[in-house]
Amino acid sequence: MRVVWVVALLLVSACASEKLALAPPRGIDFSGQWKLNEADSDDPQRVALSQSAGAATAPSGSSGGQGGQRPSRKDCCN
Repeated sequence: MRVVWVVALLLVSACASEKLALAPPRGIDFSGQWKLNEADSDDPQRVALSQSAGAATAPSGSSGGQGGQRPSRKDCCN
């Protein structure tokens, strides 16, 4: 068991010692014209709605309310 811990420690320390390069390697250039592929992209409104729906059903740990969300004008001022 001790050997496993030593090997794991060596692997983690080897990974931690690598330094990130400050600049990209030569020949790599990301400048230029980019084109959005809408078929492969997520719809931001649908993502936001699904996240807010998930937050409304998930336990928030608070004592009631709407999890910090303000009620809409039509909900509070009729």
